[in-house]
Amino acid sequence: MKNVPGLTIEDCVILFDSSRSMFKGDFNPSRLAVTMRASLELIAKKFEIDANDRLGIVSFGTKARKISDFSSKKEVLFESLKKFEPGGESDIAEGLALSIQMLATEMRKIGSKVVRILLFSDDRLGSMTNQLIKLGNAAKGLGIFIDCLVAGAPNRAGNYSVMKNLASITGGDFAYFTNATAYYKAIVGLSSKKDLNDVSGYYEAQEKVRAAPLLAEIAVDLRRPNIQEIQDMIANPQKVKCSICYKSESQGRPAYATMRFCPSCARPMHIACTAQWAKNSPDAREDVFRCPFCYFLIKNSGAAVLYKTGESGKKPGSAGVTTFSMVPRKEIPDINGSCGHCRNIFLGEYDVYKCGSCGTYYHKPCVKEINEKFGACRICGKQIKNAREIIG
Repeated sequence: MKNVPGLTIEDCVILFDSSRSMFKGDFNPSRLAVTMRASLELIAKKFEIDANDRLGIVSFGTKARKISDFSSKKEVLFESLKKFEPGGESDIAEGLALSIQMLATEMRKIGSKVVRILLFSDDRLGSMTNQLIKLGNAAKGLGIFIDCLVAGAPNRAGNYSVMKNLASITGGDFAYFTNATAYYKAIVGLSSKKDLNDVSGYYEAQEKVRAAPLLAEIAVDLRRPNIQEIQDMIANPQKVKCSICYKSESQGRPAYATMRFCPSCARPMHIACTAQWAKNSPDAREDVFRCPFCYFLIKNSGAAVLYKTGESGKKPGSAGVTTFSMVPRKEIPDINGSCGHCRNIFLGEYDVYKCGSCGTYYHKPCVKEINEKFGACRICGKQIKNAREIIG
């Protein structure tokens, strides 16, 4: 099967243990040699199934090292396997952290992919420390599967296998082998996980990634226009047009007050348009969406959520009381969100206040308007306890 149409791209890190215990001769010529030989065949078979998939390689022994960044070229990966440094004591936490970091970086760039780590070791990895539990939960939160194959009998001290626990936390597969031939075949067999006969299960895996609870943690905010860009938009109001609606103004407001830029491809987009795009995008969630052009993972700002939902879902005044605090002048340029009422970005022309309950920002004149019209914060619906002090 080559270039199977309709299947999602898979990014996978091969994480293998190169510590001294992997040189044990119970596998001929050694556990590490069998792992390396099988990995070469896995790589070749992986790209026979889908040449668009990508593999990265990390080893851990004396220290964790990135052997190869993600690539779809088997020749590049084959060559990189010749450069690793065997020996040392196992430091699985460092290797796992590096693998997760590599995958998280790629997850920002393009949607509709499955991510996993293939961990090959003899399971002489010590105990399941708090750090490893946190890393396992981080992988789970990002939708990363950790499939674990053990060369030799797993470390059963206290019936506590690190690899079995990591696989269990993330929903990955776990198996151990005392026979070199079976171990070799199992590694090679992992290349066929993305098979036409398993499309339904594969798309369930894809949905797991899309719904990963920590996806927002690696998303990046839309970029605010800088001073030069704002000046250009003021001087040439029609120069910059939204890449979604192809207009400069948004709901009668000028581009410099309503425009943001994708942090990856730098295309300009109105906040209102990104909200509408996110609403209709199959990849979108309440907190994140993909750039419609480069598919970079973007964090949905509070202002964009307001555009999506319209008014607050709560009846003003029915949700309790909140206090608004003034944002220091020097911090106004760092505010990433837009005003919860007028939906313009903050340029420093007015004092800015923040709702102590939901964190929504407002221009001072907008605080007066929402207090007169709604008597409460437009987002959380709580009465503004110190509105009179602000309005004066």
